[in-house]
Amino acid sequence: NFTMKRTIVSLPFFALLLFIATSCSNSASQETTEENEKSTPVENGFTPYTDNESGFSISYPNDWRIVDTLVQPMMVFVVIEDNPDTTDMFSENLSILKIPNRGETIDAILEQNVNAVHQYRPEYKVSSKKITTKKGLEVGQVTMNFEELGIQLETTSSFFVRDTVIFSITQTSEEKNKSEYLPLFDQMVHSFEWLDH
Repeated sequence: NFTMKRTIVSLPFFALLLFIATSCSNSASQETTEENEKSTPVENGFTPYTDNESGFSISYPNDWRIVDTLVQPMMVFVVIEDNPDTTDMFSENLSILKIPNRGETIDAILEQNVNAVHQYRPEYKVSSKKITTKKGLEVGQVTMNFEELGIQLETTSSFFVRDTVIFSITQTSEEKNKSEYLPLFDQMVHSFEWLDH
């Protein structure tokens, strides 16, 4: 009996709206080179990943895997749980988008996401919206709960703004397993670093 896991990579609505608005003018290649990206296993159970071209580094669990096929041009990184349990029908995941910033503040980004959710996906429930500080950076977070393909999910998008760039880190897990995955997601988000060019 063959069972296929479902992986739903959630995108922040702000990014989806920007993607629609800029897709005609965005011709950036999604091909990568070993020179621009590298990951090296480490002993603490996490693997560091560096993307010199996009200008960030992050660490992810050693038993998760990077997805090579990115679903849209602004997506620069996706990692999913590589769980052999065939009774688990969903692969938890984390994605990063690099979005052009046209002067938007964190507060405006959060409001645009919440408004887009209410307009385009009213069945999604926005369960929290807040601005926090991580490593001295202002970070906006929106958490949503929704059902997709019969699975109750929770997704949290964290927005980091630097100059003309917004990085959105979106984590998605089954709602029933969120407390199990929260420490992993927190460690991944806290490991996010800007690269100085």
